[in-house]
Amino acid sequence: MPKKEGITRRDAVKAAGAAGVAVSLAKSVKAEAPAFLKSVHAANNQINYGIIGTGGRGQYLLGLLKSVDNGKCVAICDIDDANLNKGLASIGGSPKTYKDYRQLLADSSVESVLIATPVYLHYPMLEDALKSGKHVFCEKSLVFTGDEVHKLRAIYPSQHPKQVLQVGLQRRYSEYYQAVKQMIEKGMLGDVKFMYGQWHRNPGWTMKPNNWRLYRKTSGGLAAELGSHHFDVADWMFNSQPEMVMGLGSQDTMFDGRDIYDNIQLIFKYPKGQKLIWSGSSTTSHLPLFGGSRAEQGEMIAGTEGTCTSLLAMARWTRTRRLRSGSKSPRRRQR
Repeated sequence: MPKKEGITRRDAVKAAGAAGVAVSLAKSVKAEAPAFLKSVHAANNQINYGIIGTGGRGQYLLGLLKSVDNGKCVAICDIDDANLNKGLASIGGSPKTYKDYRQLLADSSVESVLIATPVYLHYPMLEDALKSGKHVFCEKSLVFTGDEVHKLRAIYPSQHPKQVLQVGLQRRYSEYYQAVKQMIEKGMLGDVKFMYGQWHRNPGWTMKPNNWRLYRKTSGGLAAELGSHHFDVADWMFNSQPEMVMGLGSQDTMFDGRDIYDNIQLIFKYPKGQKLIWSGSSTTSHLPLFGGSRAEQGEMIAGTEGTCTSLLAMARWTRTRRLRSGSKSPRRRQR
């Protein structure tokens, strides 16, 4: 466990301040853009990029990229004409349009590529992109099958050492989560052994045309599509990977032709006695965290000295330390 010596009130205020800023930004989802999308005011040194997949997620990314001045969208690709037109409207300008992603990868003007297609297409496309010499940002998950894990490890980075491959696990780019990680490293939460995460929706994914997330041949279900964000946070905060997982899932409510489960509960066991409990549901959006100020999804990261759930994290840490030292808890300022 990291040493706790040297932790001062100033450390606490700095960490809480960073978390506060990030949580405020998180109220506007579009404010949380991946690090490489942030503007650095270098319009004369732009990177030409293309995007494969201009459905809902691709359009969202293009909307963010529109305000970034160190990159220029020169090509977009989608098999659907409606999505192509929406992609063009999202980014503006006059990028080239392609129906076949391999034609986009053959375009010498494209230096890097974003992949925002359904997850079962991720690995074949990122492998082709690396082989074409492009840098790659791929939405999670990078792979869909166990075999693809081994294939990716075999080719990257050994065969493509000069190319950047980045995965779209969004919490890694949040200043809030980065601040919590710093708190753990400083020992401010004590011995962090337990984490709880959930993503509850009501009604969750519904049956509609082309909803690939509802079928096992194209989707990893609730755990892969939603839980992966929280699993990644646990790996990050625990600084390790799970040794085993046990779980229970079933299809109990949504009998509409899907073959993925509509609810799942998992327990991950990590080294050093650390555990993550995760819940995913399609029949409730209740979240018993954050004082009821938000619904659906979030995490609780608990240690022997304090627990992080929101802006209350530092107040809770400070209160625990003061009570243990025998001093009175400070009064809260009224706002």
